Amino acid sequence: MSGQGVDVMFGLMGDANLLFADHFARQPGQTFVPTAIEGSGVLAALAFGQGSEKIGVATVTQGPGLSNCFSALIEGVKRRAPMVLIAGDTPPNSQLAIQDLDQSQVVEATGAGFQLLTAPDTALDDLSLAFRRAQHEKRPIVLNVASHFMDVDIDYAPPARPAGPEAPFVSEGADFDAALGMLASARRPIILAGAGAIAAR
Repeated sequence: MSGQGVDVMFGLMGDANLLFADHFARQPGQTFVPTAIEGSGVLAALAFGQGSEKIGVATVTQGPGLSNCFSALIEGVKRRAPMVLIAGDTPPNSQLAIQDLDQSQVVEATGAGFQLLTAPDTALDDLSLAFRRAQHEKRPIVLNVASHFMDVDIDYAPPARPAGPEAPFVSEGADFDAALGMLASARRPIILAGAGAIAAR
């Protein structure tokens, strides 16, 4: 997660994401913010992303843990807000588990994107793809992780560059000077700012 620039994660722990959330919380410089309800973890991650200009991250457990995020994911889709939700899932051979459901159908019904973590050795690539998709598609992406992958050790190599928006910069040059001149000479300038101006269709 630190390779993606993530230092804060929200969510509610359950049996399918317990090891992952605990490991994250024990890393220096990383903070896990527990929530009382799964959907509030998603909403907190959306708000954190908006306020920090980072991609917000949350985690929930399988089945009802994910379905409790339904309305919050719809909110993120309607706001066109990039975020990543890491959802534990029942292993493929546990179809009779009481919490088993087709999580891809739950996610797709909200309009959010679904990304499957296919195997432990593809975990870093799958995680990176989820972040890139969230940024590019401007919507929540649910990274679905089977619970039996959570305690598998893998070799880690940090990515060349974390996902997420570019660092802010101060404009300069002829275009900046021209814009500044127009603004300074205007009698009643109108300035459009904020997410609506940036993400206008």
